[in-house]
Amino acid sequence: MDTQKQKELMISWLKDACAMEKKLEETLETYAKGAEDYPQLQEKLKEHISVTKNQQERLEARLEALGESVSAMRMETEKIMGKMAGAGTSIGFGEDSVVKNSVLAFSAEYMEIGSYTAIATVAKAIDDQETVELVNEIITEEQAMADWAESHLAELVKEFLQKEE
Repeated sequence: MDTQKQKELMISWLKDACAMEKKLEETLETYAKGAEDYPQLQEKLKEHISVTKNQQERLEARLEALGESVSAMRMETEKIMGKMAGAGTSIGFGEDSVVKNSVLAFSAEYMEIGSYTAIATVAKAIDDQETVELVNEIITEEQAMADWAESHLAELVKEFLQKEE
């Protein structure tokens, strides 16, 4: 694939990443509201919502630096988000929703890491160091959340089981 096509692909993936972060922000807000009986989880979700918003802003700034119109991108994001809305970003409405939603949030972190790894690979191939640095920063942030989720999931399940006795 020639360099121009690789750049176009990277830009497309960056736009997808913006849409993904926007949808995940909304999903995390829903999860945080449902975690009121789990203050440590709720606090971490709120913290990650802030990180997610910051990631969106940085991705938008990078796209603008690459000559992309963010306002046009936002319209496209709305279309993508509409398609994603039916994909079931929250599976828990029952008594165990806090556990199910935590599992989904945990898995979403790895989906994000995979997406950003793909973007970094293309950015390296076309020698776009600014994009490489940005997505590597985001990967580090997502990995930190994944690590936190992994180290706290068993504790959350135990807490849930005790509350349900």
